[in-house]
Amino acid sequence: MISDLIFPFQSFWRTRLKPLFQRSKYERKVKNWLSSLPELSVCKPGNQHLLIIRPDDIGDYLLFRPALERIRKHPTYKVWKITVLGNQIWKELALELDGDFADNWIWLNKKPWFEDAGYRNTFLDKLENESPSVVWIPARTRHFFLEDSLASAFSGIPVFTSGHDFCHYPTIEEKRFVEKLRYQILHVSSKNIHELEFNRSTTDLFLGEKNRDSVESTESAFLPDGTAFQMELPAESYLIFFPGASAGSKRWPPSHFAALADLLQPSGIRIILAGAPSDKEFALTIIAETRFPETILNLTGKTTLPQLLFLIKHARLLVSNDTSAAHMAAMFQTPLVAICNGNKYGRFFPYPSGFRHVSGLHPVNGIPFHFEDRYPIKKISAQRAAQACFSLLK
Repeated sequence: MISDLIFPFQSFWRTRLKPLFQRSKYERKVKNWLSSLPELSVCKPGNQHLLIIRPDDIGDYLLFRPALERIRKHPTYKVWKITVLGNQIWKELALELDGDFADNWIWLNKKPWFEDAGYRNTFLDKLENESPSVVWIPARTRHFFLEDSLASAFSGIPVFTSGHDFCHYPTIEEKRFVEKLRYQILHVSSKNIHELEFNRSTTDLFLGEKNRDSVESTESAFLPDGTAFQMELPAESYLIFFPGASAGSKRWPPSHFAALADLLQPSGIRIILAGAPSDKEFALTIIAETRFPETILNLTGKTTLPQLLFLIKHARLLVSNDTSAAHMAAMFQTPLVAICNGNKYGRFFPYPSGFRHVSGLHPVNGIPFHFEDRYPIKKISAQRAAQACFSLLK
């Protein structure tokens, strides 16, 4: 009886009142953010200087990497100065893998960027002093508080983008701000295509080249011999579990990883646990719940980003949630079983058909693009993951 009275109120709060409060809070955030940014002023363009703004996450960088080499070797830009603005979190990896493809790198620390107006203003002043002649924002999704705000340092300079606004319902202030930036839009197909295909298409448009065939994976990616990639590897063959992820809805339960370890034990392959320091608790839970803890080597929190890539490159197999480690395996030809919750289905997983070494598991296959977590990731069983593993280990 009481629940009959409460439910209509909960529904009204969730569908009517809560969105209004959230919208009001968001509008205040936008106004406060704009008040902290410097006034737009016309910048003087430099001479033959391309600035690429790509401050997103590790996986986004890995999927964009082929574009850096294409631009560096393009007849127009091979004689230009190329500057890349990237996320500080993948600095060491980018300098080792792609240091030769840019003349200058600028590193953004996103935490103070979002939290400290002083850091933002200092950073924007530094950007303005770069004096590029062309700016390119290749991200598929542009964020007002990040890419749009960074672009504000270059009023009067051609800024190319093919990304869509992250916010589907921008405030009036956002719309006016973005209109002043006068983006030159590169229109990529709106079809549900993989991020690799999107990156290739937007690079084609930026360079004025014809669209090429669909993305294929035909040869192993090159890994430099630099000392940053070196670490001692197990003498025997091994596979890797990567149980971490940025969001709880994207993390397969540690109990499922433990059950998978038990199912894979007859293969005799050593299992290595890898991840960030924040993933240590997941690793310890897996070890505690498996029946064969002696077969597991725990390297969680003990590798740098280049060392993690080195470890993945030489593994027989990686089992990972939908995170940067999975894209490392996909791009460097290591067999991969990716455990995905289905969010943004088609954008990152499944990979294009040419990537035959990648198996993406979802709670329900074929679910729509931008699908949210209606079917929890735990519905993917350890038995199903084991079948995928044995298929790739053949």
